[in-house]
Amino acid sequence: MWRMSKDGDTFEKRWAHRVCPQFPELEQFWAKHVVPLTFRDAPDELRSKYIRPSVKSHFIDYADANYATFFHLAQCFYWRDQVEESIRAKEFGAKSDPIGTEAIYCFFSHAVSAHDSAAQFADSVNTVAKKYLKQHIFQVRRSEQHSGDSKVIGINGIIGGPNLRRLHAAVRATKEYRNLVVHERIVYLQNGYLPTKRIKDYAGLRTLGRFARDYQRWSDEGQFEEFFHPAVPTLDSLLDRLISGLRPIWRTTTSVFDRLERDNRDFDNRKIIAQKDRCLSEDAFKRARSLGT
Repeated sequence: MWRMSKDGDTFEKRWAHRVCPQFPELEQFWAKHVVPLTFRDAPDELRSKYIRPSVKSHFIDYADANYATFFHLAQCFYWRDQVEESIRAKEFGAKSDPIGTEAIYCFFSHAVSAHDSAAQFADSVNTVAKKYLKQHIFQVRRSEQHSGDSKVIGINGIIGGPNLRRLHAAVRATKEYRNLVVHERIVYLQNGYLPTKRIKDYAGLRTLGRFARDYQRWSDEGQFEEFFHPAVPTLDSLLDRLISGLRPIWRTTTSVFDRLERDNRDFDNRKIIAQKDRCLSEDAFKRARSLGT
């Protein structure tokens, strides 16, 4: 089986050990239904990790959304580690770069983007399913744009499949933080703790003033811990809930695509290298990467 840790691109190899153990369905889907769109299994003179440019766009769309979801989840792990580093630096009296507040912002921004990419993935899978099965797999949620177009903004459910309540709960919790830090006020780390109840009340510039004014109340046993929890376990829990909520989407898609690969010759033709792609050795891609240097 193809593995991201040895067969992926540079970014996939770097982060496979963090993302794939928690999200094995994403790697399984990548191995079965993204790798065939690349030159990885081509004859030796053509073999490379790159997507073949002549692959039909409805296949490319799901590959792009799959990659985007992996990217944002990997960034969640990165910024989670930065939060941990900032806490550790403060314990030793050092300053961290970036500061913990910035790392929190980046973590939640990427967590929400991971969900948005997953919604795009579901929509792109629907396009493939509609073409080859004459039906959709996912119920996606759309928002009408001023241009008259619609934008995918969420996944309501899997048609005839397991519910996505865990995903919806994780997204609500994640967006509560993200919307606050992006649009209203900063969420500070308080000695390695994050507000987890009445988040809006205990974030922003006046939080420390409240602690100073009502120090005795906050220092009473259990009072602070009722509203604030250790930051890193909180981020770990949110990320685990988000990934757990996404796993049924990839599991369902892999099952449907496996069946299509077995039963539908047109779908399986995505593996065929087009004639005009047969001149694209890895050197050709290296040359392309030099543009702009």
